[in-house]
Amino acid sequence: MKEKALLVGLNLKNSDYDIDYYLDELKSLAQANDIEVCERIYQTLEKPNNKTYVGQGKLEEIKIIIQSMDITLVIFDDELTPSQMRNIEDILECKIIDRSMLILDIFAKRAKTKQAVIEVKMAQLRYLLPRLNEVTQSLSRQGGSSFNAKGPGEKQIDLDRRRILKQLELLKKESLKQNSQKEIENKKRLNSNIPIVALVGYTNAGKSSTMNKIISEYGFSNDKNVYAKDMLFATLEASSRYIKLDNNQEFILMDTVGFVSKLPHHLVGSFYQTLATVKYADILIHVLDASSPYLERQMLVTNTVLKSLDIMPKKTLYLLNKCDMITETVYFKEHNSLFYSNKTGHNFDELINFIKKSIKNKTIICELNIPYTDGKSANFVEEKAIIMQKLFHSTGTYYKIEIEKRYFHHINQYIEKS
Repeated sequence: MKEKALLVGLNLKNSDYDIDYYLDELKSLAQANDIEVCERIYQTLEKPNNKTYVGQGKLEEIKIIIQSMDITLVIFDDELTPSQMRNIEDILECKIIDRSMLILDIFAKRAKTKQAVIEVKMAQLRYLLPRLNEVTQSLSRQGGSSFNAKGPGEKQIDLDRRRILKQLELLKKESLKQNSQKEIENKKRLNSNIPIVALVGYTNAGKSSTMNKIISEYGFSNDKNVYAKDMLFATLEASSRYIKLDNNQEFILMDTVGFVSKLPHHLVGSFYQTLATVKYADILIHVLDASSPYLERQMLVTNTVLKSLDIMPKKTLYLLNKCDMITETVYFKEHNSLFYSNKTGHNFDELINFIKKSIKNKTIICELNIPYTDGKSANFVEEKAIIMQKLFHSTGTYYKIEIEKRYFHHINQYIEKS
């Protein structure tokens, strides 16, 4: 049976805080975790109440809603302090979680790779550690737990804290090992000189669908599509596919985890490792939901996280996806942008042309004369190069081509010297 939830937020005075935006997003996060949202409520304050987040009167109002609607879970839009969580639970007598706990739970359920599982587990333990006392007391009030049933004593809490710290130490060592292996893979990919095109953006903007569209046109027949669903954080791991365009240009296409507002700081490390490969990307395609009323804000969230992770790509295209859902004119300030639709294919060719032009800096133009006796080299050129001109002479075939620099050594002996 689904949890029935009430969402609680704060509308802060004298700030650009948009309460409707954050509560809409919180609702989507809850739905992504299979929680039924029954109601939402907020209070306007200058700053959060240090003891109870919202005021005492608002908590009494919330308690009435809980009883009248059979609410089983209250979700707060910001990360609560340990004391706030304890005080609120004492008053509401209902299960409560905050935005950070909700996101951590989603990540824990969706993590598939060993690296992702380790990073999320570490984030959960770091979140739990300062709240250990309150969690222990809460469990004992509920009538039994894995802790001392007579009530948590200081000794038991200390034991639990040491156990968590030991787990964190072991997980950190394993994480460093996984990261080291990932770094070796990234350097191999970089040394191969094949261009990397990375898709980034707000969660549910359409990154995975964009990747699948390109795979369906230019991927290999045995390539699997990446998981795509109309849901926040449908996928957490970075996926990559080898793409060969119709003009023989090649690149690695990468899909990455989406972003969200108020990302828990416990997960920043996890995001860094997931996005580490993006640092090596030649092109960044920032996918945006053009139909969202919060387009500019979502772009800012993604750019802020990328900047905090020191990810500064050479070229960026802002891909305004879902333009088929736009009913009014949308003004977008970024010059390097393209209105696009995965659903209708609108401007798909323009997207591919942008990629073609952007990866040209890793190619050279040259002229060759390949003798007829070296069919292997001729076949290599036909397969790997963009053929600009081709002529047959008595001694061999003349080619004027554009080819990636990483293939230069295969044809060097036949290049015509000027």
